Amino acid sequence: MRKIVVSLFLVVYSFSFAQDYEWMTSLSFAKKLALAQDKMLFVMWEGAALDFQTLIRVEGLSRREYVSILDNEVISEILWENFVPVVISETFYEDLLSEIEGKRSTRYIDKFNDDSVKIMDANGNILNSRAYFNEEFGFNWEKILKTYAINTKFLREELKSYAKKQNFVTAYRLAKKYLDLAIVRNKDIERELIDLASIYINEAKGFAKSEAQNQQAILLQKCNLLSQFEWALRDKPKKLLRVLKDFGEEGVASANKSLFNLLNFTAYALLKNTDGMEAWRSKVSLVDLKKVTLIMNKN
Repeated sequence: MRKIVVSLFLVVYSFSFAQDYEWMTSLSFAKKLALAQDKMLFVMWEGAALDFQTLIRVEGLSRREYVSILDNEVISEILWENFVPVVISETFYEDLLSEIEGKRSTRYIDKFNDDSVKIMDANGNILNSRAYFNEEFGFNWEKILKTYAINTKFLREELKSYAKKQNFVTAYRLAKKYLDLAIVRNKDIERELIDLASIYINEAKGFAKSEAQNQQAILLQKCNLLSQFEWALRDKPKKLLRVLKDFGEEGVASANKSLFNLLNFTAYALLKNTDGMEAWRSKVSLVDLKKVTLIMNKN
């Protein structure tokens, strides 16, 4: 269906539509809708959206014309097919900024501030660091749809649990699920999914500090181990082994052993080190062995 949508977008311009495809203006309602529809959010600041025009091919002709991204029904229909499109008034800027200030990287804040499209998950966290846009050719719509029009059914339970109650368990499980998604998605979006997972890992670390004193160190170690999957996904097994050596097998809490074992086996599998793999294979579950196979095939 997505290929058909892209094709229609490139050639159709002047059709009229009975359905109303207006963008949403409430981010809070849009997040609920995205959660219900298993979609990502396609978000722009109102001022930027009002000024923004993109190229679309005119039906039956070889030429293209600039049209408003906000008011054109062809564009809006395709956005609604693949995302929940939202335009946010700048009057909400300070409130939204206060929610993330000091909690996100400089690059993330820059993305939040700029006029480009923000692809957000159902919790309002930005996924994309690229816009696939240039001044001469407008949006690369095919690339945007292929990369960011993610059906989030895979994440549904974790997203719903997090939306219902935010604590260590829900933040950690959602982070883990985003890393699992990075394994099965293509390389174009892998780095961004890892970064999004990192947001939830950092949140989980914050929640860990409010847990019982005897659990805090264990939970923080669990988060730090989970974050090391980045090196496996980026095919840097030697870096991963160096980090795991710093943890030390004896220093890993029993509750975190399975994760530690998986990381070690993954590193040796990526290195195609048979002896190393055999040393850890018996300590890894069948489910996790399948995950390692996916990682190896990806790299």
